[in-house]
Amino acid sequence: MPFPTLSQLAAKSVAQGIHDESISLVSTLDTKSSNAIVREFLKLNEFNVEKLEVFKNQLSVTEIDFRRWEIDARAVRNLSNFNLVSLDFGELTQLRDNFPGDPWDVGTLDIVSLLIQSTNNYSRNAMIHLGLSAEQEFITGWETEVSEFFPNLQSIDISCKKFDERFQFSNFCAFFPNLLVLDISDPLGLLCLQGIKNLKNLQKLTMHFVEFDDINGYKELSELKNLKYLDVASTSFNWDEKTHPIRGMLAAGVRMEALEFLDCSGISVTEQELETFAKNHSSLKTIAAMCTACNHTTISGLKMLNMSSMSSFSESLEYALLTERDELALQFIREILENLKTSRGHLVNAELRHITSAVLFVLRESFDQNTKFWTLNCYLESRLFEHELSVSLFSADIPDMIELFYNVFNENSSTSRKKETAGHIFRMFEATVNAVRPGILIPERVLSFVFDKTIDLVRQFPEHQTQGSRIIRRAVEWMSWEQILTINNMPFPTLSQLAAKSIAQGIHDETISLDSVLDTKSSNAIVRELLTLDGNNFEKLKVFKNQLSITDERHELSISLFSADIPDMIELFYNVFNKNSLISFKKETAEFVFRMLEATVNAVRPGILIPDRVLSFVFDKTVDLVRQFPEHRSQAIRIILQAEKWMSWEQVLTIGI
Repeated sequence: MPFPTLSQLAAKSVAQGIHDESISLVSTLDTKSSNAIVREFLKLNEFNVEKLEVFKNQLSVTEIDFRRWEIDARAVRNLSNFNLVSLDFGELTQLRDNFPGDPWDVGTLDIVSLLIQSTNNYSRNAMIHLGLSAEQEFITGWETEVSEFFPNLQSIDISCKKFDERFQFSNFCAFFPNLLVLDISDPLGLLCLQGIKNLKNLQKLTMHFVEFDDINGYKELSELKNLKYLDVASTSFNWDEKTHPIRGMLAAGVRMEALEFLDCSGISVTEQELETFAKNHSSLKTIAAMCTACNHTTISGLKMLNMSSMSSFSESLEYALLTERDELALQFIREILENLKTSRGHLVNAELRHITSAVLFVLRESFDQNTKFWTLNCYLESRLFEHELSVSLFSADIPDMIELFYNVFNENSSTSRKKETAGHIFRMFEATVNAVRPGILIPERVLSFVFDKTIDLVRQFPEHQTQGSRIIRRAVEWMSWEQILTINNMPFPTLSQLAAKSIAQGIHDETISLDSVLDTKSSNAIVRELLTLDGNNFEKLKVFKNQLSITDERHELSISLFSADIPDMIELFYNVFNKNSLISFKKETAEFVFRMLEATVNAVRPGILIPDRVLSFVFDKTVDLVRQFPEHRSQAIRIILQAEKWMSWEQVLTIGI
């Protein structure tokens, strides 16, 4: 998969700066740079269309594509500020009131008037490509006037057009005899290709969802002696809607002697039909047959864009995205990952890595957020990410992958979609920390990112608090001492309360009563939260002794020790050590202090929390002591990990682990 070029990255950066109003353009940019910046600029926000007018003197724009946006009359007229050679419009229905058609043609749009107002004299003479892809009907005879206003047009997109007595395909071809590129996809009422033979220079023809009941409808294709590229692919992956153009052309005896590239992705075609078509076209070099019954077909002497090989798989995805076929790319990814369920055991790591690289390419390069979301969804469900973690040993790619996956979630504005994606992100984070093994540390960049985003996500989606806690606890098990010290300083916000915390708060405030006996798990959770609120809440436990099924019979004794004598004893013992100036004596005393701190955390049992005062003291002094006496690092880590096992979520956040 190709990496973005430096100029592409620069264009994205400048576009983002203009969008954020953090940079200004003081000089005029060259045409290539201007076009690249505008492409990225329009991707960021549909309202950026209006901002183009501000930079009309700095951007030497010659290509503008509005296919994804609905524009208003002001934006249309603003186009006359630029000297254009390529212009694509999207939906135009909203402009009917601004450019109304003839009174007797109700609902039509005066495309001629619109084009006159949107272009200057230079653009009309220099225009090479014009895109009018929309279902909106135009005034009668528009093709006559447009051909006169734009005498040098070489490429036209008239997909989604209705053909009838008012707009006949044969007449259209007669008015634009010099076309090199034509798109007539998704037509309504197109009965045949009569008249296409007049396009003697035509080199590229796109006709998705074009199929004729009469096979003679294809016959004139044989007259196109210069046609090199034919795209008859389907844009729907519903088998009931698949077309059969290859079968129709074979039946009509079509021969296109110059044809080099055929795209039949997504259509209904058999391996035999495809082989016969290739045999009839000796100049054919490449066939794109993604998402067809020919997914694994190979034909001698031809490059196949399907899933017949890993290299073919990568090239296929690149082709789909570069031709803005996001749905095709997504469906292809789905089929590849579905295919893994039966063939995974036969693929080596390099081949699986190839698939991961292809997924990353889709996530980086696809413009459509929906495509990114479902691609990531399929990838994470395939468990390939876990495999990537296991073989990469946290290579340099992993941090980029994790951040890229998170950004796919974060950039989605749909709340319902975010909830769905959050589950995938938590799964990814948990897979990340579960991939750690003895001798393999999580890179600090990954560790910091996982901690930070886990906390942020749990705050947004508290229903994932249990999973968030597991992620943090699992990460701590394999953290190096240096990472513990680093994370210890990370600020963590308080999260939404669980049901247990709400009940505990109610008991503490004496606003609720317990009428029935609670199960052990619930009781222990409530007690932990209750004692976290206030150590003196122990006395209140006696009131609910018949309703709370606390498992530890030594609970009262342990709590009384922790709430009174133990904190003073620990601090007293530590001060004895700390006030001694003899280094040799300090080393000896340090061992006793570590033993005392370890005994403290080992005394904790389910339902018994270390008071915050003790917890804070143990953490602080353990960190301080191990800095002075690094030979005790193993014991210190044991203390930290043992304490962490019994900490409440709020204590985890407070301490920073």
